[in-house]
Amino acid sequence: MGLVPRYIQHMSEPQNPLSIVIPSYNSAGTIRQCLDSTIREFGNGHEIIVVDDGSTDDSPAILSEYPVILLNSGKTSGAGAARNRGIERSSNDWILFIDSDIVVKEGMQDVLQCAIREHSDDVAFGSVSDLKPANSGLFQEFLACRAHFQYANGPVHSTAFPSQFIALKKGVFNKFGNFPGNFVPGGGEELKR
Repeated sequence: MGLVPRYIQHMSEPQNPLSIVIPSYNSAGTIRQCLDSTIREFGNGHEIIVVDDGSTDDSPAILSEYPVILLNSGKTSGAGAARNRGIERSSNDWILFIDSDIVVKEGMQDVLQCAIREHSDDVAFGSVSDLKPANSGLFQEFLACRAHFQYANGPVHSTAFPSQFIALKKGVFNKFGNFPGNFVPGGGEELKR
């Protein structure tokens, strides 16, 4: 059953403030859904930091419409560098990374907060997927199905780093360093170029 049934009993407990970091590059086609769902779930008591990584489409104009902390890099440096800028600007003990093409499912804050309370000594939580992805297509449906069943039975220990939706303690970056700037998404994971 995983964490989902247990979160209901913890909904009235205090929330851990999160710094939500969203790297964005030419995401005009997806960023509205991402921000609408992120603000719906995390709009109160958390900071939302969007790092525009030198977009050349309408992303900057769209981002300016939202009540977020907007950082503009001015040039394209990659998702790793954009996440690092967000980490530097963050002010909370927990950082939640959300990719600009992710739609946050209703109730995810409660699930994530429950996981943080129940496993506060662990490093990271995240990567929850529905069977039906927000974006259609065979590859997107395969990735959603794989992730859904991989994580459907609750917490797992992993050596991969699925950064599309994951929360980490900020101290991890102080201890191990930030993202290498040359990390790029590939096949649902972060791969070094």
